[in-house]
Amino acid sequence: MKRNKSYKTVSICLLFLTTVACSTTQITPVDYKYREFKAPIATSLTVDTGNELFVRGAYIEGEAILIKEQVKKLIPGAMGIPFPITIDPGKLTLRSTSSNWKYFCGEIDKVAASFPGLGSVIRSGDCVGIRISGNKMQWVVDNSNYNGFTTIYKSNIKNSEINKYSPTPNNQVLKAINYEKIIFEGFYGGQVYFEWEKISQQSKESRQFIFDFNGDPTIVGIKGQQFKILDVNNVELKYEWVKIKPSM
Repeated sequence: MKRNKSYKTVSICLLFLTTVACSTTQITPVDYKYREFKAPIATSLTVDTGNELFVRGAYIEGEAILIKEQVKKLIPGAMGIPFPITIDPGKLTLRSTSSNWKYFCGEIDKVAASFPGLGSVIRSGDCVGIRISGNKMQWVVDNSNYNGFTTIYKSNIKNSEINKYSPTPNNQVLKAINYEKIIFEGFYGGQVYFEWEKISQQSKESRQFIFDFNGDPTIVGIKGQQFKILDVNNVELKYEWVKIKPSM
């Protein structure tokens, strides 16, 4: 009898490792947003230090979900055997997207997932958190790194709880297609500092641009975008657009 019990335990553990949870839920494609830059020519504008004066491109916006209280749930595993997960208070950040789901994951030291006979079943790079498709929300464990191949387990979040876990933008870009921006970085030593950044699916480029300013209106250009510096200090930049290069 002892031998049979041991055999059953091993069999269940192996099945947990090799079973992939499949979803038949109504799902919504994850789309890129497109932001076309529009600004009036020859009109005085203001931007604070550290903020963007130019943004354009197709992108998936970064988001985060605030977990205010510790979460403890049971997720259906192989053969319907539930296994526990824990998420400590903090943020679940948007880490990845599939064609239909957004995955919000906790830091590895803030989450836990274990299975009887195996102990912890996650390692660095795995995801314990929430995934979202349209108005559908699920607790999720993607422990593909632990297993060495794709394994995803999930459990629907109750409709009454969904509002507790609404994501909000976190001013970051998760993915982009020709996403371009110019940031006003500050003014010191008689010079105005800008950061230009461009993100594509294959690469990321950035460059700092520095211009002298003696108090007189000065026209400057950054990668084909031209604007006139009207006034500047450590807090803000006053400027107006002279020429905006069309998107390709």
